[in-house]
Amino acid sequence: MWPVVHSYSENLVAESVTSNAKQKVNSGQKEIKKKAIQIKTISEKLDEMDRFAMGTNYILNEMRQRVEDLVEETSRQRQRAVENEQELTRVKQEIYKEMEECAKWNWE
Repeated sequence: MWPVVHSYSENLVAESVTSNAKQKVNSGQKEIKKKAIQIKTISEKLDEMDRFAMGTNYILNEMRQRVEDLVEETSRQRQRAVENEQELTRVKQEIYKEMEECAKWNWE
């Protein structure tokens, strides 16, 4: 069998096709690297946002707990105010009764 002999123009075409293919591969690799960097950057930003959200959630939970504590304390204070008002009313009634008793003694 005789070796295949290509003409000069065929060699140029083959080299051109090969060169184009290499350029496409290089271009594709550059694009892949660029996208990988973008993905890494976005991933880092998402991690940062996640940490921020967790911190914000912690602060919101703390504030919610404080509000609940204040609501409970306010409720206890209102109950004490009602009890104090009842005690005051009872004491006033006792005083009025005693005043009436004294008034009766003075009239007799």
